[in-house]
Amino acid sequence: MTRRWLAAVGLLFAATFALAQYQGPGGGGRGDKSRIPPGKTREDPTNPRLRGVPDPMIAIERELPSLATDLNLAPEQKGLWRAFERSVRDVAELSRQRTKKLTAERPLDAPAPAAAAILSALADDDRIRSEAMVDVMTCLKAVQETMTPTQRSMFDRRVHLALSEPLGMQ
Repeated sequence: MTRRWLAAVGLLFAATFALAQYQGPGGGGRGDKSRIPPGKTREDPTNPRLRGVPDPMIAIERELPSLATDLNLAPEQKGLWRAFERSVRDVAELSRQRTKKLTAERPLDAPAPAAAAILSALADDDRIRSEAMVDVMTCLKAVQETMTPTQRSMFDRRVHLALSEPLGMQ
């Protein structure tokens, strides 16, 4: 029951983060420079539009190096862990690429891209990410089968912690 509850909470976090990622400021300023505060650029880390909750897989990715050490993996677990880690990093990289595409600079006088093209690209990104998440789950199941109850408990807690209190967001 507890694992199902944690899985449900994790999915809720993921859905909330995904929806919040695409919400922008409402009201005026659409289509002009007023969307970016004076003196700030899109790349400026102090730009308020860039702050917020990271993608869940990026948050988990940040936790992996210390988690691998803390789990004290046995030699036979390390290969499975590396495959899991690589699959998480692949999904996190897909998220970073998507963010770069969505926030890419374009000339102010350039025509707005067609809505159908934007939504089609988002759908393609979602399909690719979904396929990559299947790989994450396959690797996760393989590595979890080798974990001791103590390792699994620590792993579950740290994944939950990575989502509720992401590293670098304090």
